[in-house]
Amino acid sequence: MMEIYTDIPIPKMRGIYPWDQLGVGHSIKFDNCTKFKTIRSSAFSAGKKRGWKFTTKIVDGTLWIWRVK
Repeated sequence: MMEIYTDIPIPKMRGIYPWDQLGVGHSIKFDNCTKFKTIRSSAFSAGKKRGWKFTTKIVDGTLWIWRVK
């Protein structure tokens, strides 16, 4: 028989990038990065799950990601 539980907190999402630490208007940069698409995808996926928006830009081989909403 299955047991039903109440008041069990949902664990925070885990990841290797600090999306939860970025406030609106904050940015993070990734120097000499070779995984631009993977990191961008992770940011946009995290944003979609939380209702946030990110924008990205590659400048001189450095990936910048801003949280805009």
